[in-house]
Amino acid sequence: DSSIKNFKWDKRERMETPDGDVFDVNWKYYNTDTDTNDIPIVLICHGLESDSDSPLVKDMVNAFQSRVGMDAACINFRGCSRGDNSSPQRTPRAYHLGFTDDLFQTIQNIHKKCPTRRIYLSGFSLGANVVIKLLAQLGTDATDKYNIRGVAVNAI
Repeated sequence: DSSIKNFKWDKRERMETPDGDVFDVNWKYYNTDTDTNDIPIVLICHGLESDSDSPLVKDMVNAFQSRVGMDAACINFRGCSRGDNSSPQRTPRAYHLGFTDDLFQTIQNIHKKCPTRRIYLSGFSLGANVVIKLLAQLGTDATDKYNIRGVAVNAI
């Protein structure tokens, strides 16, 4: 598919974590190049040993943008970024199906910049487990405090 072959992320953001590590978030904007409260965003969590450059992630971004009109971001779990601008892992702490810290930090970051922005979460495989575990941890704060409005997961 040419839309996947020609796909390019608009921005890669390096996130410094409280425990001294880093992870990358790749961003694709629907029709602007900045965060805005008006356009909803979907955060995508990839599967085991995948990353933001997987065909499945790119296909999901294209679908969310063309069918719904959303900004999209993919969280590259620690140690999963690839390419020239990838972030090497600094600590021995690895991501796993119960590791929600980086997803939560990304949500907090978006909420701080754009408090009324509608946030949607999407995860597949391992990423689906991360999304569901975080929602259980947040409880009603997911909607009441962070404006998370929907979730789509495929836990295969």
